[in-house]
Amino acid sequence: MSARNPVLPSKKRQTDAATAVITLVIASVAALFGLAMTLIGVLGIVNAFVGEELIIPVSADAAASVAGAEAGANGLAAATFTGADAHVANASGLVRLLVGSHALLSMVVEVSVAATISILCIALVRGRPFVPLLRRSIVALAFVLVIVGSLARAALAFANLELATEWDLAAFPPAAVFDFTPMIVGVVLALLATAFTVGERLQRDTEGLV
Repeated sequence: MSARNPVLPSKKRQTDAATAVITLVIASVAALFGLAMTLIGVLGIVNAFVGEELIIPVSADAAASVAGAEAGANGLAAATFTGADAHVANASGLVRLLVGSHALLSMVVEVSVAATISILCIALVRGRPFVPLLRRSIVALAFVLVIVGSLARAALAFANLELATEWDLAAFPPAAVFDFTPMIVGVVLALLATAFTVGERLQRDTEGLV
């Protein structure tokens, strides 16, 4: 039995080191994702206000109407069963403002997700996953998803509605492009933050016992 004792800690250290490396790689990927989404978001905002042509997602029901519109629609791209991307030229200032707001709010959501993942990975590497900073980050992300994510989808929905008005088409149903997923994920994260509160308490109670 004594001959095996030196081997077990060595294997455990190797496992811990491998886990730490994998976790740091995930954190790095999340950070790069956040930077990429920031760049894409900034470019989207700039294009929304100064670009000659906007690409606006529309619902499947509105795709046929957009394709037949003569007042500013250059055609459709990336059409699917659920929707399509409308290429819009000469968009009004209100449509540009709504599309730019959608790009800005979406960027905030994506960067917040990347930041929370990075914080979680760092906490795991340090061996203290249940820390107040991570819990606050999860709570903040939950609010961002519920509020900012919903506002981003609402901006896109109203952009669709404004396009229908400008082109004198049947109103596009805003619900067709409104996604409730951010709200659902935000509620789940809020529940997860509550679980982390319990984990913090258990971590404090068990510190020094091992």
